[in-house]
Amino acid sequence: MPGEQPRKSNASRIVMAGVVVAVVILGIVLYVMNRKSDPATAKVGDCVKVNSVSSDNADVVKVDCTDPNALYKVTAAGSTDVTCDPNESQYTQGPKKGTATTTLCLQPNVAAGDCFRLSTDPNTPDAKVDCATTKGDSSVYKILAFDHGTSDDSKCPGGTKQSLTFTTHPGVICAKANG
Repeated sequence: MPGEQPRKSNASRIVMAGVVVAVVILGIVLYVMNRKSDPATAKVGDCVKVNSVSSDNADVVKVDCTDPNALYKVTAAGSTDVTCDPNESQYTQGPKKGTATTTLCLQPNVAAGDCFRLSTDPNTPDAKVDCATTKGDSSVYKILAFDHGTSDDSKCPGGTKQSLTFTTHPGVICAKANG
């Protein structure tokens, strides 16, 4: 019959709907992943990785404490009335849209047997390093113990040459040069 119009295919509409759904799902996944690693969501006991530092900014992300790059553990977190120990590192994130300023108090995420390099450059973060390849490096310390139950460095094991005590959030790190 000459007057009948051919039926339009719904395939293009289905493809377009699929693309829209995929974009929405991708957006949700990216939002959740970004929120999960946002240091402002860190709580006491969480760990953070420091990607870079500068005199007025740091790139810090929340990571699992078993991550080899989990450099610090959070000892206090909040938007107000957060007091860090003088020996703790402090990270403050300015307010983002809909959030308040967040302050984190941080202690090194180390255990006996780890080696830790203290940076002398304010634009280079401290780092966990391999003990074998850094033997003799004067900026590297081998951790002998980290006692979270005391601030008393007399509790350090024999061989300790340096200790770092935390009184606000108790702990003592006992170390020696990695030499």
